[in-house]
This record gives sequence, structure tokens and C-alpha cells, in this order.
Amino acid sequence: MRLIAVQLQHINQFDHLAVRLQSGQSKLPISLFLANQNAGKSNLLKQIFHGLSWLPARYKDLRSAGAIMPDSDIQNDALQAQIQITIEYPAELLSKADDSQVQQDNSQDKQSEQPLEKPSETSIEKPTEQSSAKAPSIRPQCHWTIKKIRSTPSSIALSRADTNGLDALIPQYQKLMENDPYFTLPCLAYYPSERFVHEVNLNIKNTQSTLTPIHQAYDQVSLSFTTFNKFFEWLREVHDLENAQSAQLLRQYLDPQTRLADQAQFDELFSQLEHAYRLTPQRCLNSLRSAIHTVMPEIDDIFIEYQPKLRLMVKYQGEFTPFLQLSQTEKTCCALVGDIVRRLCILNPNSLFPCLEGDGIVLIDDVDAHLDLTHRQQILQRLHRAFPRIQFIATATHSDMVEFQSDVECFELKYAQAHRLDLSAHQQRLAQVYQSLQAQNLEADNENNALAEKLPNENEAEVEESQSIEQLDFAQLMALIQNLEPSLQQQLLQSLQDQSINPDT
Repeated sequence: MRLIAVQLQHINQFDHLAVRLQSGQSKLPISLFLANQNAGKSNLLKQIFHGLSWLPARYKDLRSAGAIMPDSDIQNDALQAQIQITIEYPAELLSKADDSQVQQDNSQDKQSEQPLEKPSETSIEKPTEQSSAKAPSIRPQCHWTIKKIRSTPSSIALSRADTNGLDALIPQYQKLMENDPYFTLPCLAYYPSERFVHEVNLNIKNTQSTLTPIHQAYDQVSLSFTTFNKFFEWLREVHDLENAQSAQLLRQYLDPQTRLADQAQFDELFSQLEHAYRLTPQRCLNSLRSAIHTVMPEIDDIFIEYQPKLRLMVKYQGEFTPFLQLSQTEKTCCALVGDIVRRLCILNPNSLFPCLEGDGIVLIDDVDAHLDLTHRQQILQRLHRAFPRIQFIATATHSDMVEFQSDVECFELKYAQAHRLDLSAHQQRLAQVYQSLQAQNLEADNENNALAEKLPNENEAEVEESQSIEQLDFAQLMALIQNLEPSLQQQLLQSLQDQSINPDT
């Protein structure tokens, strides 16, 4: 599933914002919104999550509602606000009959939502023929609209949802998941800018299991901050299960009555090992270690140490280090990647490689927060390598994140509108600046070399001049000595001899 378009009306600073994401149909599904502070980056991602949250809510119960927009998000001079979400879903979800029904519902919805379309051509970006030709295939789309009416002295606040297309799509998800055990729900996650790791709580023995319920992979409300507690609870549970499986296999191997004696027993042992590898904890931890190492190459392993005390450990730059001793930026980045792995493992219980096969939409606010230049330029590409089928929609303030990435879809939020940036032209301008700087440096080097060639000649002239001055001073000195009285000449010669014998005096 991919996000194709989003429209906001009378929400926060957005009077009317319509954005069409070409990354939804691209092989590199990454969209980045660049803006300065107070331009609406966080508000945009939060409202997108509000709209997307209705899909898992409807899957849990067709009568359930997703995240409700608060009255504080509605503009002061507006009575209502609207969010419209358009997604692209797999074609195998619907049969021809059902597909035609949903397409009909979608067309009716589009006709009813025509007031959202602004006549200005700059605010709405339509896909060009070239972008459509580059798309690998045309998949069906579905959209729904969430409306919130402000409370007034004569009426209370009212939330309405026009979800005809979504309500027709959810039963097809449920039906296909029953028939195909390898087809799963998409991952939908939102990470606000306030995210940090305060502590690692691994004592979760009395809590409910975090592995089987699918709704554990979704958030029903948009949080203002996250501490990744669910990830650490999930990690402790899968780590304990992995240890239990390993201990059981080792006990069977060491049992004298079941020692390996022939090839058949060897084959049985390898069959058990393969079965254990495919079980939930083993595949989850393998996926976790691989994803963290892909995004953070300096971390080779992550595990729980039980003795001498319970703590989370990592192999950082070849040395075993407590997780809490990492920098706050490294801890947060590691926990964020681990939380995405947790969601994908829960949503793909039968997949051996959930990170590579799971799809969905992940929203990350201020993805460049506290990252240095090298990590800022590589974080998006590394996330894509770790989760190739996930569509990442992120916000950032540093433009150098896309300095060497021409294939990332980039927007600039300015004056409550999203303007698509031409990265190729931007990078050409940067290349021209770099070339001019290199030319200036080359010219400065040439001047320094020419000056260095002149310096020896100048030094020789200075030496000759100093020698002539020394010779002149010596001749004058001899003339003065000859004009002195004999007694004074004798004293001066004696003092010069003493000075030559004892130069320190």
C-alpha cells in the first residue's frame, strides 16, 4: 500500500493544501518535506496519520473510528476542517466485480469532494504522462475523507467520515488474509519529532504478549512523543523465546539416549534447526540485527545480557557496549529501526524476511534531528535498503540531506503550500559552486607556488646585503681601533680574547 495524495482544508496554517506524491508509484518510495521552523512540517505529518489511522481502525471493527481531529487544529475563522487521503492498494485484493463496485464508490466520492479541488494550478500537482509511463503498473486506488465540525455555543463538535471506498476495501483484506497466509496488512507508523530513549525496561513478565495480536502493530491515536517502550517489551519476549528454543535443542543433543548415530538423525537435527529458524523469535531477531546493521553499520549485534545483571547490549565498533552508553542520537535511531521491525514482524507472522517483504507507510518527523552531515546524507538511503517496500514520508530542516540524491521526491513547505523541488537543477547549481571554489583554490595554489619560487632569490639578496653590512661594520671597527691609544688598544684586544675563550660571559 502506498500513499498517493493528501488534501488538507482549514487545518492549522493550511487553508488549502493538496499534494500528490509520485513516490507512491516509484521504485524508490521516499518523500521528503523541507522547511524552516514553524512552517507546518509536524502538522502535515500528524494530519496524514490522522487520516491513515482509519484503515486499521476499520479493520479491527467497521464501526470503529480512527484518530479524531481536535478542535485546536481547526483554523480560527473556519467552522470545519477536512482531510482527504488517497492510497494505492494491491490489485489482487479485489475481484473484477468487487473492483468495479469500489471504483464506482470512489468515483461518487470524488464527485462529492470536488469543492476540495482548488482552481489554482500551482496548488494541485497532476501526474504527467512521463511519470505515468515510468510507473511499473497501474494499481487500483481508494480514498476517504474525514471532516470535523467545530463546536459552537449552540452545537457540540461533530466528526464525520466519508469512507465508502474504505469500508468496501476492508472486507477484501480480511477475506484475502484468510485464504492466503502470506498476505498481510500494511505497516502504518508515525514517529513525532519528540522521540527519545529514557530507559530500557526489560522486566515485562506480567504483561500481555506483544507477538500475536495484530492491533499491537498500530497506534490508534497520534502521540506527541514516544519512548519506544513497546519495542523493548517485544525484544525481551522474542529474546526469551529464542533462548528457550536453543536450550531445548541443546538438551536433546546432549541426551545420551538420543545422541546422533547415523545420517537420518543428522537430517532430523537439521530439520529441527530449520524449523526453529522459521519460528517467530528467531526470524524476528535475525531481521532486527540485519536492519539495525544496515541503517547503523557501526552496530553489528544487539542482545540481552542476563548475568551479572539484566541489561541490553550491543556490539558497537567491534566492542560489546551497554545500550544505554550509546549517544542519545544512536539510541533513538536504533530504537526507531527496531520499532519498525517489530511492527513488520507482527504483521508478517509467516514471512521469513518480514523487513524485505512487508510494505506500508512510515511517517518520520524531523528525520535529520541531531544527525551529523554524513548520517543526514545517508539516512534515507539506508532506511530504504533495510525496508525496501516501505514508503517513507519524512520532514527535515537541512537541505544537504538531498545534496547527492536526485531520485528522492522533495518538497519545500513555504507559505502553507508544498512546492516540488527540482533536485537535478539544485545539484547542478551546487556543482557550479563547487567548480568555482575549486578554480579559486587552484588559482590560490598557483599564486603560492609562484611566490615560493621568488622567495629563494629574495633570500639570497638579503644574505648578500647582510654580508656587505657585516664587512662594512668590521672595516669601520678596525679604523676606530687604530685611532685609539696603545693602552686602550691593548685592553680591547684582551677583552676580545677573553670573549672568544668564554663566550657565555
